[in-house]
Amino acid sequence: MGKFNTNAVLFNLGGASVLVFVAGYMATGVFDSAKVDACSKRFPVGVQYALDGTNGAALSTIEMQARAGMRAWGMLENAKVVQSNDATAPKRLDVKLAPARSNDDEHQNGIGFIWPVASLQGAQSACLSYNIMIPQDLTFSQPVRLPGLTGFDASADAAAQSLMAHIGWSSSGELGVEIRTPTTTDSWLSASKTTVWPRGRWVQVDQELVMNEPGQSNGAVRVWIDGDLRVERLDLNMRPTADMKFTGVVADTGYIRREGDVATVSMTPFVVQWQ
Repeated sequence: MGKFNTNAVLFNLGGASVLVFVAGYMATGVFDSAKVDACSKRFPVGVQYALDGTNGAALSTIEMQARAGMRAWGMLENAKVVQSNDATAPKRLDVKLAPARSNDDEHQNGIGFIWPVASLQGAQSACLSYNIMIPQDLTFSQPVRLPGLTGFDASADAAAQSLMAHIGWSSSGELGVEIRTPTTTDSWLSASKTTVWPRGRWVQVDQELVMNEPGQSNGAVRVWIDGDLRVERLDLNMRPTADMKFTGVVADTGYIRREGDVATVSMTPFVVQWQ
Protein backbone atom coordinates (compact mmCIF):
# COMPACT_ATOMS: atom_id res chain seq x y z
CA MET A 1 0.00 0.00 0.00
CA GLY A 2 1.52 3.32 -1.09
CA LYS A 3 0.65 5.21 2.04
CA PHE A 4 2.41 7.89 4.00
CA ASN A 5 1.59 9.56 7.28
CA THR A 6 1.32 13.32 6.87
CA ASN A 7 1.55 13.73 10.63
CA ALA A 8 5.04 12.32 10.41
CA VAL A 9 5.91 14.83 7.71
CA LEU A 10 4.17 17.92 9.01
CA PHE A 11 5.46 20.13 10.17
CA ASN A 12 7.81 21.48 12.76
CA LEU A 13 8.48 24.65 10.83
CA GLY A 14 10.22 26.40 13.70
CA GLY A 15 12.38 23.61 15.01
CA ALA A 16 15.91 22.72 14.02
CA SER A 17 16.29 19.58 11.92
CA VAL A 18 19.23 17.40 11.06
CA LEU A 19 19.43 16.99 7.32
CA VAL A 20 20.43 13.58 6.08
CA PHE A 21 22.59 13.80 3.01
CA VAL A 22 23.29 10.97 0.62
CA ALA A 23 26.96 10.08 0.18
CA GLY A 24 28.85 7.36 -1.59
CA TYR A 25 28.63 8.50 -5.19
CA MET A 26 30.39 6.16 -7.57
CA ALA A 27 32.92 7.55 -10.03
CA THR A 28 30.23 7.69 -12.73
CA GLY A 29 27.97 9.82 -10.53
CA VAL A 30 25.47 6.99 -10.10
CA PHE A 31 25.01 5.39 -6.70
CA ASP A 32 23.25 2.34 -5.33
CA SER A 33 19.57 3.26 -5.67
CA ALA A 34 18.55 0.72 -3.02
CA LYS A 35 20.20 2.93 -0.37
CA VAL A 36 18.42 6.15 -1.31
CA ASP A 37 15.33 6.66 0.81
CA ALA A 38 12.38 8.45 -0.70
CA CYS A 39 12.67 12.21 -0.30
CA SER A 40 9.53 12.34 1.88
CA LYS A 41 11.51 10.44 4.53
CA ARG A 42 14.62 12.65 4.30
CA PHE A 43 13.34 16.20 3.91
CA PRO A 44 12.70 18.09 7.14
CA VAL A 45 9.86 20.56 6.53
CA GLY A 46 6.80 20.86 4.37
CA VAL A 47 3.26 21.98 3.64
CA GLN A 48 0.13 20.25 2.42
CA TYR A 49 -2.42 21.27 -0.20
CA ALA A 50 -5.52 20.92 1.95
CA LEU A 51 -8.69 19.53 0.42
CA ASP A 52 -10.76 21.02 3.23
CA GLY A 53 -13.49 23.48 2.40
CA THR A 54 -15.86 25.46 4.57
CA ASN A 55 -16.35 24.01 8.08
CA GLY A 56 -14.05 21.08 7.33
CA ALA A 57 -16.22 19.73 4.53
CA ALA A 58 -14.73 18.54 1.25
CA LEU A 59 -13.44 21.40 -0.87
CA SER A 60 -15.99 22.35 -3.52
CA THR A 61 -15.10 22.72 -7.20
CA ILE A 62 -15.99 26.41 -6.97
CA GLU A 63 -13.50 26.82 -4.10
CA MET A 64 -10.87 24.90 -6.08
CA GLN A 65 -11.43 27.13 -9.09
CA ALA A 66 -11.07 30.23 -6.92
CA ARG A 67 -7.74 28.96 -5.55
CA ALA A 68 -6.37 28.05 -8.96
CA GLY A 69 -5.77 31.53 -10.37
CA MET A 70 -5.45 32.38 -14.05
CA ARG A 71 -3.65 29.27 -15.31
CA ALA A 72 -6.36 26.68 -14.86
CA TRP A 73 -8.63 24.45 -16.89
CA GLY A 74 -11.13 21.65 -16.33
CA MET A 75 -11.70 22.43 -12.66
CA LEU A 76 -15.48 22.75 -12.88
CA GLU A 77 -15.98 19.92 -15.37
CA ASN A 78 -13.44 17.32 -14.33
CA ALA A 79 -12.41 17.83 -10.67
CA LYS A 80 -14.19 16.67 -7.53
CA VAL A 81 -13.05 16.36 -3.91
CA VAL A 82 -14.52 13.28 -2.26
CA GLN A 83 -14.75 12.52 1.47
CA SER A 84 -14.65 8.82 2.37
CA ASN A 85 -13.76 6.28 5.05
CA ASP A 86 -10.64 5.19 3.17
CA ALA A 87 -7.70 5.27 5.59
CA THR A 88 -5.29 6.28 2.83
CA ALA A 89 -7.51 9.05 1.50
CA PRO A 90 -10.09 10.45 3.93
CA LYS A 91 -10.35 13.25 1.38
CA ARG A 92 -9.20 12.69 -2.18
CA LEU A 93 -9.14 14.59 -5.46
CA ASP A 94 -10.88 12.72 -8.29
CA VAL A 95 -9.88 13.86 -11.79
CA LYS A 96 -11.87 12.77 -14.81
CA LEU A 97 -9.70 12.35 -17.90
CA ALA A 98 -12.27 13.95 -20.18
CA PRO A 99 -12.30 16.99 -22.50
CA ALA A 100 -12.13 20.42 -20.86
CA ARG A 101 -13.36 23.71 -22.29
CA SER A 102 -10.43 25.65 -23.71
CA ASN A 103 -9.97 28.43 -26.23
CA ASP A 104 -6.30 27.58 -26.68
CA ASP A 105 -6.10 23.81 -27.15
CA GLU A 106 -8.72 21.60 -28.76
CA HIS A 107 -7.19 18.57 -27.03
CA GLN A 108 -7.24 20.08 -23.53
CA ASN A 109 -8.56 17.52 -21.04
CA GLY A 110 -8.47 16.57 -17.38
CA ILE A 111 -7.44 19.49 -15.16
CA GLY A 112 -4.57 21.92 -14.83
CA PHE A 113 -3.50 24.47 -12.24
CA ILE A 114 -0.45 25.73 -10.34
CA TRP A 115 -0.19 25.46 -6.56
CA PRO A 116 2.31 28.18 -5.54
CA VAL A 117 4.46 27.43 -2.47
CA ALA A 118 6.29 30.64 -1.54
CA SER A 119 8.65 28.94 0.93
CA LEU A 120 10.21 26.92 -1.90
CA GLN A 121 11.93 29.88 -3.51
CA GLY A 122 15.05 29.69 -1.36
CA ALA A 123 15.34 25.89 -1.58
CA GLN A 124 18.08 23.96 -3.34
CA SER A 125 16.02 20.74 -3.35
CA ALA A 126 12.28 20.08 -3.35
CA CYS A 127 10.16 16.98 -2.76
CA LEU A 128 6.57 16.33 -3.89
CA SER A 129 4.59 13.40 -2.47
CA TYR A 130 1.09 12.07 -2.99
CA ASN A 131 -0.80 8.83 -3.42
CA ILE A 132 -2.56 8.03 -6.67
CA MET A 133 -4.99 5.35 -7.80
CA ILE A 134 -5.43 4.52 -11.48
CA PRO A 135 -8.53 2.49 -12.37
CA GLN A 136 -7.97 -1.20 -13.03
CA ASP A 137 -9.65 -1.06 -16.44
CA LEU A 138 -7.73 1.92 -17.84
CA THR A 139 -5.87 1.09 -21.05
CA PHE A 140 -2.55 2.86 -21.54
CA SER A 141 -3.29 4.05 -25.06
CA GLN A 142 -2.05 7.64 -24.68
CA PRO A 143 0.72 9.29 -22.63
CA VAL A 144 -0.45 11.17 -19.54
CA ARG A 145 0.94 14.02 -17.44
CA LEU A 146 0.55 13.91 -13.67
CA PRO A 147 1.41 16.56 -11.04
CA GLY A 148 5.07 17.45 -10.58
CA LEU A 149 7.33 20.22 -9.33
CA THR A 150 7.77 23.53 -11.13
CA GLY A 151 9.97 26.61 -11.06
CA PHE A 152 10.29 30.00 -12.77
CA ASP A 153 12.96 32.50 -13.69
CA ALA A 154 11.78 35.66 -11.94
CA SER A 155 14.07 37.85 -14.05
CA ALA A 156 12.18 36.89 -17.22
CA ASP A 157 8.63 37.58 -18.30
CA ALA A 158 8.09 34.69 -20.71
CA ALA A 159 6.49 31.34 -19.99
CA ALA A 160 9.46 29.82 -21.83
CA GLN A 161 11.51 30.61 -18.74
CA SER A 162 9.68 28.01 -16.69
CA LEU A 163 10.82 24.65 -15.34
CA MET A 164 8.25 21.83 -15.26
CA ALA A 165 8.87 18.22 -14.26
CA HIS A 166 5.66 16.28 -14.82
CA ILE A 167 5.51 12.72 -13.54
CA GLY A 168 3.55 10.58 -15.99
CA TRP A 169 3.27 7.51 -18.15
CA SER A 170 3.98 6.70 -21.79
CA SER A 171 1.54 5.21 -24.29
CA SER A 172 2.60 1.77 -23.04
CA GLY A 173 1.97 2.71 -19.40
CA GLU A 174 5.64 3.00 -18.44
CA LEU A 175 6.63 5.39 -15.66
CA GLY A 176 8.72 8.43 -16.51
CA VAL A 177 9.22 12.17 -16.08
CA GLU A 178 8.62 14.83 -18.71
CA ILE A 179 11.10 17.69 -18.20
CA ARG A 180 10.74 21.17 -19.67
CA THR A 181 13.46 23.75 -19.00
CA PRO A 182 14.24 27.26 -20.32
CA THR A 183 16.86 25.79 -22.66
CA THR A 184 15.16 22.57 -23.82
CA THR A 185 11.89 21.37 -25.27
CA ASP A 186 9.92 18.65 -23.49
CA SER A 187 12.07 15.56 -22.97
CA TRP A 188 11.01 12.19 -21.58
CA LEU A 189 13.15 10.49 -18.91
CA SER A 190 12.24 6.82 -18.60
CA ALA A 191 12.54 4.60 -15.55
CA SER A 192 15.87 2.83 -15.15
CA LYS A 193 14.06 -0.46 -15.62
CA THR A 194 10.65 -1.10 -17.15
CA THR A 195 8.04 0.03 -14.64
CA VAL A 196 4.40 -0.09 -15.68
CA TRP A 197 2.10 1.95 -13.45
CA PRO A 198 0.16 -0.25 -11.01
CA ARG A 199 -3.61 -0.08 -11.43
CA GLY A 200 -6.51 -0.69 -9.09
CA ARG A 201 -4.71 0.28 -5.85
CA TRP A 202 -3.16 3.24 -4.08
CA VAL A 203 0.45 3.94 -5.05
CA GLN A 204 2.72 6.39 -3.24
CA VAL A 205 4.68 8.72 -5.52
CA ASP A 206 7.67 10.80 -4.40
CA GLN A 207 9.47 13.19 -6.74
CA GLU A 208 12.72 14.95 -5.86
CA LEU A 209 14.32 17.77 -7.84
CA VAL A 210 17.77 19.13 -7.01
CA MET A 211 18.70 22.40 -8.70
CA ASN A 212 21.93 22.43 -10.65
CA GLU A 213 24.61 25.05 -10.22
CA PRO A 214 23.73 27.75 -12.77
CA GLY A 215 24.72 26.59 -16.23
CA GLN A 216 26.16 23.27 -14.97
CA SER A 217 24.78 19.79 -15.73
CA ASN A 218 24.65 18.59 -12.11
CA GLY A 219 20.96 18.85 -11.30
CA ALA A 220 18.97 15.76 -10.34
CA VAL A 221 15.51 14.25 -10.64
CA ARG A 222 14.37 11.13 -8.81
CA VAL A 223 11.00 9.37 -8.61
CA TRP A 224 10.05 6.66 -6.17
CA ILE A 225 7.05 4.35 -6.44
CA ASP A 226 6.02 2.85 -3.10
CA GLY A 227 9.48 3.72 -1.77
CA ASP A 228 11.41 2.09 -4.64
CA LEU A 229 13.62 4.40 -6.69
CA ARG A 230 12.54 4.06 -10.33
CA VAL A 231 13.78 7.20 -12.09
CA GLU A 232 17.12 8.86 -11.43
CA ARG A 233 19.09 11.35 -13.50
CA LEU A 234 22.02 13.26 -12.01
CA ASP A 235 23.20 15.24 -15.03
CA LEU A 236 20.47 17.82 -15.65
CA ASN A 237 20.88 21.50 -16.53
CA MET A 238 17.50 22.87 -15.39
CA ARG A 239 18.45 26.49 -14.75
CA PRO A 240 20.80 28.64 -16.81
CA THR A 241 21.04 31.32 -14.09
CA ALA A 242 20.51 31.64 -10.35
CA ASP A 243 17.25 33.51 -11.01
CA MET A 244 15.48 30.19 -11.59
CA LYS A 245 13.68 29.26 -8.35
CA PHE A 246 11.26 26.55 -7.29
CA THR A 247 7.74 27.97 -7.20
CA GLY A 248 5.40 25.09 -6.38
CA VAL A 249 3.45 22.25 -7.98
CA VAL A 250 2.19 22.08 -11.55
CA ALA A 251 -0.92 19.96 -10.97
CA ASP A 252 -1.75 19.18 -14.61
CA THR A 253 -3.46 15.81 -14.92
CA GLY A 254 -4.51 14.62 -18.36
CA TYR A 255 -3.60 13.17 -21.74
CA ILE A 256 -0.75 14.98 -23.49
CA ARG A 257 -1.51 14.80 -27.21
CA ARG A 258 -5.13 13.71 -27.60
CA GLU A 259 -7.88 12.13 -25.57
CA GLY A 260 -7.77 8.49 -24.48
CA ASP A 261 -10.05 6.52 -22.19
CA VAL A 262 -12.52 8.61 -20.21
CA ALA A 263 -11.40 7.41 -16.80
CA THR A 264 -11.06 8.85 -13.29
CA VAL A 265 -7.78 8.92 -11.38
CA SER A 266 -7.75 9.68 -7.65
CA MET A 267 -5.08 11.52 -5.67
CA THR A 268 -4.47 12.34 -2.02
CA PRO A 269 -3.49 15.90 -0.98
CA PHE A 270 -0.09 16.99 -2.28
CA VAL A 271 2.71 17.38 0.25
CA VAL A 272 5.72 19.56 -0.63
CA GLN A 273 8.94 19.52 1.41
CA TRP A 274 12.26 21.28 0.84
CA GLN A 275 15.77 21.84 2.04
